[in-house]
Amino acid sequence: MAGSAIEETEIDADVAKVRSGELDEKILAFDNLAVYAYTMRDHFSPYLAQCMELSLGALAFMHSEDVREAAAL
Repeated sequence: MAGSAIEETEIDADVAKVRSGELDEKILAFDNLAVYAYTMRDHFSPYLAQCMELSLGALAFMHSEDVREAAAL
């Protein structure tokens, strides 16, 4: 993504560089997923297992607490 800032995150004495724009997109995607699930209600059930798998994987995303929080919703 052009123009994204790169943030450095220290994890156990290692430094990881993460594009903040990509983190923002990830957070927005989880927020939108929650809106879709709420809006579609029962019609969302065919997609629930796949979305839960993605959300559970993101709960361990160590580079951003905001991503973990968005995935937990």
